[in-house]
Amino acid sequence: MTKITSFKQVEANKKNAQKSTGPKSFWGKHKASGNALTHGLDAKKHLIIGENSKEFEDFRSSMIDMLDPSNPIQEETALQIVSAGWRIRRYACVEAGLFDYEQKDNKEYLEVCW
Repeated sequence: MTKITSFKQVEANKKNAQKSTGPKSFWGKHKASGNALTHGLDAKKHLIIGENSKEFEDFRSSMIDMLDPSNPIQEETALQIVSAGWRIRRYACVEAGLFDYEQKDNKEYLEVCW
């Protein structure tokens, strides 16, 4: 069954939509682009907030130079290797952060218990 929307409701929706247009500034848009990001392990772009772009570019350049792709298939494979390598580095950071977080929680727990 299709619900019929009244003209008044359509106009009210249009008016409300004008109030919620999202961020306007460059920094607001940049910040909002990471709103759904939780850990970045499956990020579509290579860098997430807090990662060093120069470090990534150095990593990427050295990997591409070493792999020395000479055709489109090798170029795509090299880019996939760069992406996977960068994510592996990220996994290590996430893992270290999780262990640090757990140790912090355990330390506070032990201080309370002893």
